[in-house]
Amino acid sequence: MTNLLKLGAFALLLSGTAFVSCDAEIDNAAEAEMREAGNDIEAGARKVGNDIEAGMNKAGREIREAGNDVEAAMERAGRKINAEWNEEQAEMYRDMQEAEMKIDRKMAEMKAEMAEAEEDTKEAYRESMAKLKRERMELDREMDEFGNNVENNWDKFKMGVASRMERIERELENEDYD
Repeated sequence: MTNLLKLGAFALLLSGTAFVSCDAEIDNAAEAEMREAGNDIEAGARKVGNDIEAGMNKAGREIREAGNDVEAAMERAGRKINAEWNEEQAEMYRDMQEAEMKIDRKMAEMKAEMAEAEEDTKEAYRESMAKLKRERMELDREMDEFGNNVENNWDKFKMGVASRMERIERELENEDYD
């Protein structure tokens, strides 16, 4: 019986070794699968990271391009506004010069008429000529101011000149001295 016990113990030992060997193979296979899964996860994460980086680079380029487009549009708008402003200034300057010439012509006409007028109407001529002379002097002052820095107060300057030119037109149209 001892042999039988020895034989049983030996069989048990062999089966345990086989079990341990089998268990080691299972562990090795599981470890290999886990390593492969880890490698797959790492490769996937690397691909996602590369895709994100590429997307960010593309977005950055598009943002820079959009910024450049906005900057170019602003420059074009600035040039257009500047050209319009320059044209508006040139037109106003021409109008002011024209008003001065009208005043000068009217005052010359009034002098000629006053020379032939009766004494009682000469005072009306003198008063009108004095008003025109004041308007002419103010217009001269505004033209001098025009050459200075009127950019900051352009709207105010423009309205003042327009008002003055309306007064001048009204005065020029008032020819009834008889």
